[in-house]
Amino acid sequence: MSRESLLIIIGALLMISPFTGLPLSILMWFYLALGLIVALIGVTLRIRRKRRAERTSSIHEASQTVLS
Repeated sequence: MSRESLLIIIGALLMISPFTGLPLSILMWFYLALGLIVALIGVTLRIRRKRRAERTSSIHEASQTVLS
């Protein structure tokens, strides 16, 4: 399952969680856990995007030196 799909599922869980009838003490921990998961997914996506941008820029630099 991709990270993007996981974020969509977590969003859906957050939308339906107030209607589950769970006590507020359990919902508090549920929200905390889902928030932590969302934050970790965001960090991994950011790191992946940064690495991809670095690879792309190094490829472009190498092709420029070859063409010069």
